[in-house]
Amino acid sequence: MARSCLHCVLNRVLAAEASAFAKAGLEVSRGREEASWLPDRGGIVYRRLKHLFRDVRAVATPGPVRITTIDSFARSHVEVLATFRVQSGWRTLSCLLPRYVLATLWHGYAEHAEAL
Repeated sequence: MARSCLHCVLNRVLAAEASAFAKAGLEVSRGREEASWLPDRGGIVYRRLKHLFRDVRAVATPGPVRITTIDSFARSHVEVLATFRVQSGWRTLSCLLPRYVLATLWHGYAEHAEAL
């Protein structure tokens, strides 16, 4: 199974998008984050994050952009949030990255069903 580190992929995306953010007058800052391992390949995670940041640049007005990662063991996914200024205040866009492998979801909660 392919796995990717969200922190590593996020670093790559932000480095690739740095000039586009600067050209739009957006200053990116990040919160403290730990490495999060996801079951998707790095390229899939990269494209999802790149799409999020393109959406941010399309609607944000010049100013700060705060990138936050919400990673809790109680959730089925990791969430990447981008909070930024718009003309009428502040807005947040997010990207959900699943912790599960899609092909195994049909098993549901019946891991021990054969023992019944």
